[in-house]
Amino acid sequence: MQILGQIPTPGKYVDLMLDEVGYRERLLGKTFVDNSCGDGNVLSEAVRRYISASKREGYDIDCIKTNLERNIFGYDIDKEAVKTTIERLSEIAAKEGIFDVGWSVQTLDYLETPANKFDYIVGNPPYITYHDLTVEQREYAKNNFISCQEGRFDYCYAFIEKSIKSLTTTGKMAYLIPFSIFRNRFAFNLRKQLLEKLCKIIDLSGIDVFPNRTVGAAIIICKNEKVEEIVYVHGERKTNIIRKTSFAEKWVFEAQPIAEKRFGDYFTVLNSVATLKNEVYLFEPEREDDNYYYFKGEKIEKVMAHTAASPRSRRTNRNYKIIFPYKIDEQGVVRIKEEDFQLQYPCTYQYLLKKKNDLQNRTLDKKTNWYEYGRSQALSSIGSEKILIPMVLSSKLITYREEADTIPFAGYYITCKTSQYTLNDAKHILESQDFMNYIKAYGTPTTKTSYRISTRDIKNFRFE
Repeated sequence: MQILGQIPTPGKYVDLMLDEVGYRERLLGKTFVDNSCGDGNVLSEAVRRYISASKREGYDIDCIKTNLERNIFGYDIDKEAVKTTIERLSEIAAKEGIFDVGWSVQTLDYLETPANKFDYIVGNPPYITYHDLTVEQREYAKNNFISCQEGRFDYCYAFIEKSIKSLTTTGKMAYLIPFSIFRNRFAFNLRKQLLEKLCKIIDLSGIDVFPNRTVGAAIIICKNEKVEEIVYVHGERKTNIIRKTSFAEKWVFEAQPIAEKRFGDYFTVLNSVATLKNEVYLFEPEREDDNYYYFKGEKIEKVMAHTAASPRSRRTNRNYKIIFPYKIDEQGVVRIKEEDFQLQYPCTYQYLLKKKNDLQNRTLDKKTNWYEYGRSQALSSIGSEKILIPMVLSSKLITYREEADTIPFAGYYITCKTSQYTLNDAKHILESQDFMNYIKAYGTPTTKTSYRISTRDIKNFRFE
């Protein structure tokens, strides 16, 4: 099934984008495109303005009709949406006495259209994540767009890249985009291309732009000219002027306090364990005795099961255990040979053996045995006391202190790297207002009050 990524553009933001590119007067003869037009919210208002301005400026009906056919373009892969758009445009034109317009609105993927130039490009590119792209879409984007050559890109990256390159010498572009492009590490190449022609950002990340959607959004305004500064507007209220040279790997729009000490120099910050099959390894015991846990007709040697925790499980008081097919000694985590596993822990081995086909179908690290976790990078500090924090952080961060033998299965976990600071110090730092302010600056908004942040972001936080 092909995912279309359609999110209609609310009328308020259609008007805002058209106003930002000056789409008000002297429009006759200027080319306009919405390259993912959907049901035609943007094109409808653009045509309405085009006709109104042309009439005010004295052009007759036949001239306006000819120019509508030649200069107004729309593309979408949804045949029914294109049909609806054409019907809407024809209705608008008919009210102005213009009939039988041969609209240049087509059922096509804009990325595969010829590289035409436009005076105005306004729209809302398809919000399709890498996970939801077809194999064909992924390969086409990788082979044709610089912004899509690395990592897990979103489909809109290619739309933004092509649109920037499709502006006439005096062209202007307004796009309603996911806010994540400013922070996502896989959007780095896109940001490099965007920077030259970007002149304004309207940050809508704290606003419910789309009904019933949690997508953090922003409007970008681009011109086919070099500018050294960007106008940054936060929530349509607060305005800053930002030098482009101030942007680093992630784009941060408000200055942050500079402190001396870097969190990652004193604490390790790691992803939780990645079994790649939590439904096999994770369970809630129905009963237990001195030697075994029992669940769903299975029994697991207690020595093979650790307490498992995540920020959510602690918040909801769930009693999870996790099969841990390793040993922990003073040297760290030690792998168990299969023959030893089978002899020493027969119940756990037989249980996992029933799941062997599923476990082998995971994308495993090299040299990983079928019964082990799919990824091993989180195991380096697993046998230490730790703090758990979620990957998505809200307006109030709560950390969870865990014992050395607890296995984190979601979120991030933090351990001490040096003796200079304790986990209590880490808890104090992470629950501070300074850290929350940092999250808001460096995290990727997922809702009005929530932000996704990476291990690297946490390590780079500076504190006094």
